[in-house]
Amino acid sequence: MAEFGEKLKQAREKRGMTQQSLADEIYVTRQAVSRWENGSRYPDLMTARRLSEILKVSLDELIKDDEMLSYPQKSPIAEYPKSKRVQTALFAFCLVPYLISVMSDIAALMFVVFIRKQALTFELLHVNNISDTAISALLLVLFVYGIVMSVYDRITPKVAGVILGIYFGGRAFMHFFRLAVIEGYSLKSIVTSGVWRYPDIVPGVVIACVLVWYFFRKDTLLKPSLIYGLSGAYCLFNTGVRCAIFYDFLTHISRYGERNEGVYFLLRFKMDSLEILVVAAMSVLLCYLAREIYKKRRVALGKKQGH
Repeated sequence: MAEFGEKLKQAREKRGMTQQSLADEIYVTRQAVSRWENGSRYPDLMTARRLSEILKVSLDELIKDDEMLSYPQKSPIAEYPKSKRVQTALFAFCLVPYLISVMSDIAALMFVVFIRKQALTFELLHVNNISDTAISALLLVLFVYGIVMSVYDRITPKVAGVILGIYFGGRAFMHFFRLAVIEGYSLKSIVTSGVWRYPDIVPGVVIACVLVWYFFRKDTLLKPSLIYGLSGAYCLFNTGVRCAIFYDFLTHISRYGERNEGVYFLLRFKMDSLEILVVAAMSVLLCYLAREIYKKRRVALGKKQGH
């Protein structure tokens, strides 16, 4: 946004202010002001309004209509401190189930190796679902990245779209890979039974595609109703399938019995309950981000159209 940067620099120099003095007025770093002026970053709407007040110019003078269209895509989704805290908290809440999952899997493996003195073999790793642990670890890193970007005000619509797209599309791909490559399912078996083991394969691909369409567009005021509907349906479907799987597991245990059935019960309960929790958290995060983006685009298009 070079033209905005040039206008900002001209207005600042006209007021006889340095980058540091302007930064002190709006409680940001001098580097932030420098990035705005050279066009590498763009302030959020609240900060832009504060700049116009300090520099005694109107917001319309600083930001052209064409720039306003790009504003929602270039600036952070969460503009206000409360919104930023909510956004960061939602990313952190999504992280917690994966952190619990990874830590419990590592603890179980450590218990078997160091307490029971069993050798670390491929069969042992398979029993401990090393592929699921690896998936959880990768998604854990993804949400840590989301938290860091949120704390530093860098969650733009494109960044959010990439994070959420990787989550939904990446999970679907990794589960499909596990069924097809690791467990040797045929395509027919994946369609008929595999998707019930991992109910996020098909919905995950659909949602990932919709996210790319919604989060990366800037010229149309797209209401978030479709996102609300998809995330709600995804959450309900995933929860229903997980509950059905857990019920079948309990039926099998009560009918046939199982060695160490208490341990199997806890592992199954942990897996399904954490899955339900993280899907619910992701649905809330997705709906929140979609709503915030819609609000910013409505402001931008309203200004352009003179509403």
